[in-house]
Amino acid sequence: MHLKPALDALVFTGAGFASGSILYSAYLPRLIKGIDVTKASEDKNPGAFNAFHYAGVPLGILCLVCELAKGCVPVWLAMRLVDPAYPLFTAVMLAPVAGHAFSPLRRFQGGKGIAVSFGVLLALIPKRLIVFVLAGMYLLSLLLPLHPNEKRTIAAFSAFAVTAMLIQGPFSVKLGCLLIAVLVNYKNWRDAHITFPLWNRDRG
Repeated sequence: MHLKPALDALVFTGAGFASGSILYSAYLPRLIKGIDVTKASEDKNPGAFNAFHYAGVPLGILCLVCELAKGCVPVWLAMRLVDPAYPLFTAVMLAPVAGHAFSPLRRFQGGKGIAVSFGVLLALIPKRLIVFVLAGMYLLSLLLPLHPNEKRTIAAFSAFAVTAMLIQGPFSVKLGCLLIAVLVNYKNWRDAHITFPLWNRDRG
């Protein structure tokens, strides 16, 4: 009997990873308009932003909805069987983002994980409103002179991770938010071109 929550969590972790690995923002523009956003864009990212920019607003909206849904649906379904306070719920939360970031359908070269992260957090409504914390951090980041946009993403997700760990809630959910933020920051780090002058000077 005690194995059931663990088995349920593992099943939804696998389902979430598989769901996340489908990169709609890469496949739909190519299927519908013959546009490969990974070749057209400078950062080669198969994400919703590039779908909007290179395939147009209507198709971009469709891609965004699909990217949100692939994170939201498996976590929402998991919550029907797995208590969010259960330790393995952390893996359930992380799985869709990990599937997107390291999609086996694209030789483990996936996207940056922003939209799918929002989808995962949307699934926690109404019990957890942590998605609004991330949205708020993004809005605040717009006030900062950060370029390129990857720096803004890193700032927003870093602030989100700290806030998520401080607010009340199950540790499994807090840890899930932290790991999602770490993964998104990892995927955005290279294109953010963040340098540490003092550290580089010491090395020289």
